[in-house]
Amino acid sequence: MGRASRNLLLGGVLLSVAFVSLLAGDTFQRPVERANNSLVRPAALAGREEGQSRQGASLFRVRGCIGCHQVKGSGGTIGPDLTVVGSRWSREALLDRLEGHTMLMPDFAHLHPAEQRELVQYLMSLR
Repeated sequence: MGRASRNLLLGGVLLSVAFVSLLAGDTFQRPVERANNSLVRPAALAGREEGQSRQGASLFRVRGCIGCHQVKGSGGTIGPDLTVVGSRWSREALLDRLEGHTMLMPDFAHLHPAEQRELVQYLMSLR
């Protein structure tokens, strides 16, 4: 076997190992996609997310977000409509947005980290 063949074989093995480790990475944390594009989530993760989403919906009302933002036709019109925000923004981008403020949107960095996660989980559920 020549040097070029060995290098090619070694490259293929390394690429295969990298691909398999990517696939196996954190399979217990990721949703599994069905053939019809619906997501199957591990039960514990789905239950936790559902609870956070309910708490986040409550925070959305209590903290006054609904006064400026619409969701499914209800709420204010000063801020953008958030009906499908979960399909447009990442979780990280929403968290960043809560921590920074604009002239119209107050700074929500004072929220407890658990409240921030709950609010973002609710926003991520809006698709």
